[in-house]
Amino acid sequence: MLDKRQFTLFALAGAIAGTAACTPAVKIAFDKPLEINANLRADIVIKLDEELKKLFQENPNLF
Repeated sequence: MLDKRQFTLFALAGAIAGTAACTPAVKIAFDKPLEINANLRADIVIKLDEELKKLFQENPNLF
């Protein structure tokens, strides 16, 4: 016969195993390959930096 501590241990192990066995799976399918453009912000910052340098060179007394 199982004592109270062993019963609790087996019940806990069963609950953990049952929970792990029922984990949901989410699958997402795409018709086309997923494309991520991560360089957009860097291009904008570089272009603004170049425009500001040109503006300061043309107008040295701007500030």
